[in-house]
Amino acid sequence: MSRVESLRKQRETTAAVWLQFITSIRSDVRQLYVFFEAGEDRSFYMPEIRRRAEGWRLHPLTCANKIGVLEMLERARPRLNSSTLGLFFVDRDLDELMGIEVPVDERLFVTAHYSIENYVTTPEGLEIMLSEVMQLSMSDFDLQRIADAYRNAQAIFFKRMRSVMTWIVGHLMDGARPQLNNLDVESLVCVNRDLSVQRQRKDRVLYLQGACVVSPLQTSTYRAARLRTKRVSDKALVRGKYELSFFLAFLRVVVAMQTGANLRRANSIQLSSSSIVTHLAPRIRCSDELKRFLAKNLQAAS
Repeated sequence: MSRVESLRKQRETTAAVWLQFITSIRSDVRQLYVFFEAGEDRSFYMPEIRRRAEGWRLHPLTCANKIGVLEMLERARPRLNSSTLGLFFVDRDLDELMGIEVPVDERLFVTAHYSIENYVTTPEGLEIMLSEVMQLSMSDFDLQRIADAYRNAQAIFFKRMRSVMTWIVGHLMDGARPQLNNLDVESLVCVNRDLSVQRQRKDRVLYLQGACVVSPLQTSTYRAARLRTKRVSDKALVRGKYELSFFLAFLRVVVAMQTGANLRRANSIQLSSSSIVTHLAPRIRCSDELKRFLAKNLQAAS
């Protein structure tokens, strides 16, 4: 999709969301409008919102991307009041690193990590997928062994991907527009059958240039980017979709190790990036920052 087509689709989506919002407002009913970037965000946030928004009629609305959510925040703000509440959710992405300012508003929630995917890709999330979602028959010892293996693998993954993300930041600093969706994590980091991790290719830079459709990066620019990213946490720097791809690859190797009834149970569950978020969102612990955000806004409107 070209940039022109993307902008046209964005305008059409924003217009449709605005129409849904403006035509459904009622003064006699307490209504909570929740604006998300995409369907995965909706799956991630709505379980906790439903738990806390008793007495509110919920209207989850998907705005296609962050620009759409922020535009709806500006347009909807004058129409929000004690009976018509709006909450807006966006990912942090690399905005702070790149000096991109996001509006400050008490109704706007910005993730502490890169994106929502970074919250579910944890050892706890892996254990939940195996024991609760797939319902595999495994001893506590085996679950702990696999969780420990994932911790070790995740540490190696972050070490490898920090340099990739620093390379991406360098190109953004140069004004380039790397095609991040083209990057295949499993072409860079491989999970072996023994749950160890290894680097996949020696020509990593050439692969990145081809996949992201960019020119070679100057060494001085990479060094400047490395200084900029040095103190950023792993989960705030590494793109959530990349971490989720790695989590999914690790989980598939664990599934491939199963036999008999365990294998049949595991294979009965569809594994994809979106299904992982859907399965884990209602089950993982809600982050403290999200708890505070929801409590503050819902209590203030009560």
